[in-house]
Amino acid sequence: MATVNITKNNLDSTVKIFDTFYNSELVINVNDFERVRAFFKAHSDDIAIADQFTASFFQIQANYNISVEDLLTKFETVGDPLAVDQTIAYYLNGLRSKSTLVGVSVLQSPNQYAARNVSK
Repeated sequence: MATVNITKNNLDSTVKIFDTFYNSELVINVNDFERVRAFFKAHSDDIAIADQFTASFFQIQANYNISVEDLLTKFETVGDPLAVDQTIAYYLNGLRSKSTLVGVSVLQSPNQYAARNVSK
């Protein structure tokens, strides 16, 4: 579970996001953090959920090596809140183990007869 540490120091213009599960830390520009957080607050009624989505957004941005503007544009063009959830799940599933996918209740098993005919 990621937590957000918003700094009170006027000299420091970064926000640190700590992920206690993966023992990782991201340092983010405050302006980028506030833009992304405002986007998710507009799509969610709960501030805690908006903070979690913001932390996930920056985890995706760091791991996929996409600029904040490009990734935020992808989320803004999606539209409705359910599609935003699905987009977050899509990107997070690319970072996770295939045995622990987010938003997938039943894993699709391949047709073994068709799979054996596919050449590698």
